[in-house]
Amino acid sequence: TTFGISKLNHNQDNNGNTDVIGLGSDSQFGYKSLTNNKDNRYSINGSIDYQRQFAHHKGRMLTLSYMISSTPDKNKTLNTFDGTGTSYYNLGDRYTDAHTNTLEHTAQIDFTNPIDTKSTIDMGLKYIRRNNSSVSDYFDVLGNVYTKNNTNSIDYRHINDIAAAYAEYNFNTAKMNMKAGLRYEHTWQNVKYFSDNGENF
Repeated sequence: TTFGISKLNHNQDNNGNTDVIGLGSDSQFGYKSLTNNKDNRYSINGSIDYQRQFAHHKGRMLTLSYMISSTPDKNKTLNTFDGTGTSYYNLGDRYTDAHTNTLEHTAQIDFTNPIDTKSTIDMGLKYIRRNNSSVSDYFDVLGNVYTKNNTNSIDYRHINDIAAAYAEYNFNTAKMNMKAGLRYEHTWQNVKYFSDNGENF
């Protein structure tokens, strides 16, 4: 069994100063901007592996594996603007509160079985399920009043399922090594929007 976790906290302020200058003239308009970004990110993962060898069948082996991983992220961003160019650019103060996560499960089974001293068959199954989610709330800010902007906000899930199977035949002698195999893989994808600004597919 294995388990791991890591955490990253990030808090940053960025100041900007923009001037738009016409050809042969002084500055016509400009604005100042301040961006505050706070990000809290995690990485969590764990796995369980089991391997069985058979005493009365040399070379025969069964392996079972399972892994889970998750990467939740919380990001808050406040953009404020000040200056004579804000009306020209239609720059209003804005705030974004975003929550994203990818949760992934992986399960696998592998089996190796010698037929005789020269040949071996390997086969296995694997299944992966990825669940990606993103909830991003967008607010227009006027003074201390935060008004949610549903047009720019988003809430969706993206589920991705992958199933695979393989079979492989190995033949070995002192002078020759031959390998032949088949693999099949199928993927399902499902995207659902829980807000009005996207279509499910």
